[in-house]
Amino acid sequence: MTQVNKVKCARRDYPEEGIKKGESYYWWKFRHGPRMMSKSYPKKSQITQNPHLAKLYKAIETYHETVEAAESIDDVVTILNYIAEAITACHERSETLEKVLRDMRGLAEDLEEDQQLEEGELLTDIVAEERLEQAKKLAKAIKIEGVEG
Repeated sequence: MTQVNKVKCARRDYPEEGIKKGESYYWWKFRHGPRMMSKSYPKKSQITQNPHLAKLYKAIETYHETVEAAESIDDVVTILNYIAEAITACHERSETLEKVLRDMRGLAEDLEEDQQLEEGELLTDIVAEERLEQAKKLAKAIKIEGVEG
């Protein structure tokens, strides 16, 4: 994660971020990236560059915001049921992806074996052609010398 800095008093206006002169704000910068600013402390999902972690942090932040906004126990139960359904769907998708991955690995192994066989046959053909050429040269040399076999 990157370092977050706090400025207690802005020296000028930053209209793009909604920061006025004299207000406090936070800023952070990723390596080789632009400077980011915010009036409030940034969330974890904002200060990580890893897209997978950003999605995870965003999901956790959304969960916390939703639970805080819930007005009754029934709302919390509804939210938890929704989360359970989402987890089940993710689990099913991961099983499907694992099956596809296994199938693709099997295909890759089959292709690799076929390629090795083709390369082996190709090498055999090349060796056979070289030996045929050597035999022709030898036969030609023998005929030139007048010896026939």
